[in-house]
Amino acid sequence: NRVHTTPQTLSQRQRPAMSPTLCLALSLASLAAGAAHYPRVSGARAASLRKAVPAWMQRGRRGAASLCRSSLDASRGSASGAPLGEIPGDPRVKMMQDNPEVVDEASMLKDSSFPIPPSELIEKAKLFPTWARSSFAGAPIAEDFKFVAPVVGPIDKATFTKAFSSFDLMEGFPDANTRAYNFHVDPFETNRVWFSTRFIGTHTGTMMGRIQPTGKVVVAPPQMNSVRFNEKGEINQITIGYAQDRQIGNTGGLGGVYGILYAIGAGLPFPEAQPWEMSW
Repeated sequence: NRVHTTPQTLSQRQRPAMSPTLCLALSLASLAAGAAHYPRVSGARAASLRKAVPAWMQRGRRGAASLCRSSLDASRGSASGAPLGEIPGDPRVKMMQDNPEVVDEASMLKDSSFPIPPSELIEKAKLFPTWARSSFAGAPIAEDFKFVAPVVGPIDKATFTKAFSSFDLMEGFPDANTRAYNFHVDPFETNRVWFSTRFIGTHTGTMMGRIQPTGKVVVAPPQMNSVRFNEKGEINQITIGYAQDRQIGNTGGLGGVYGILYAIGAGLPFPEAQPWEMSW
């Protein structure tokens, strides 16, 4: 019988930790992601890419996902207590089980006790592209803020602010267009606005201070993102970069900056930064 090694079977203590700031800088452009199939990077190309990546980032089969684990992971789920499903008889689970197969969203939103109405939350969330272009200067970020992407996070406010100010996607893609749409309030979390994006941009500027313009157009698939607010109207969580259809676009099915780098021929040489492939 063949035994498959899974992330859960690897010792957390054996994994080197990556700076949360660097993790965030590598994934902060998660509003841009992709989907079309590409072959794996190998041979001379892979060797040249490895030279640009610190050796400690290359250790271990799990690549970025294992390296990005830090002490911040201990706070995962702490905002709302234990994760759903881990406590027998959890009333939150019972409430969900009582929901109909297709919920009445309008009724649920009407019954919400959150003080800011859905229409106002949506208007606030629509400022997201503007905030992103200005490195979130002036955005109402709460002190208990968290940033969460598919590989990176949760990351706190200080780390997020530092990383975002040092990474400017617009330098490499001056014509970047988020194309945000489908803003709606979650009927289960009535302080949270979900929205989709279909990023497109042309690589006509130097990216990350070293990647010269290629003139390539990066086309992302639809991706799901969210902005969550507290009762003061401050942002206490952002999630970005969750691709909804990896068949669309030209970044090898990768989300975030990994997808952008792959699309312009500068993909990083660890598994999470390469196109998905079956593990058996």
